Amino acid sequence: MKVRMKELNDIMRNTARAYHDVAARLGISACAFNILYILCEEGEGCRQSVLYKKSGIGKTTVNSAIRKMERQGLMYLLPGEGRNTCIFLTDAGRAFLKEKIEPVIQIENEIMDSMPQEEQTLFLDLNRRFYLEFTKRASGEPGQKEQDPHEDHPV
Repeated sequence: MKVRMKELNDIMRNTARAYHDVAARLGISACAFNILYILCEEGEGCRQSVLYKKSGIGKTTVNSAIRKMERQGLMYLLPGEGRNTCIFLTDAGRAFLKEKIEPVIQIENEIMDSMPQEEQTLFLDLNRRFYLEFTKRASGEPGQKEQDPHEDHPV
């Protein structure tokens, strides 16, 4: 493995670990953190399918986390169009988002805002380019069975 790729992998793992640690300090799982974070982006009434598509976490894991937060009184589900299920926050869920998740988003915004506009653009462009090129190259492996990227897979 090239040194640059190892460095990038270390950065990505450390960043993921930092978010995991934030979730742990908030007393929630990393999956619950991701769900609540996406609800901040998407707003209430978000389809459950959006949560596992955007998070990259398996359907079963997302469903379990949603059910747990439902039991904790943070959210509830309502049927949507067709087979869709929509997620809504309770008053306690909205308070949790405002008190716990929104400050994390504020930190992220402050970090991005501390960079000059050109660096922000470059940072996003390079990350987007790497992601798009990787997914293009990694999805076309000969002899590989294509799998649903949102299904749970053993480690």
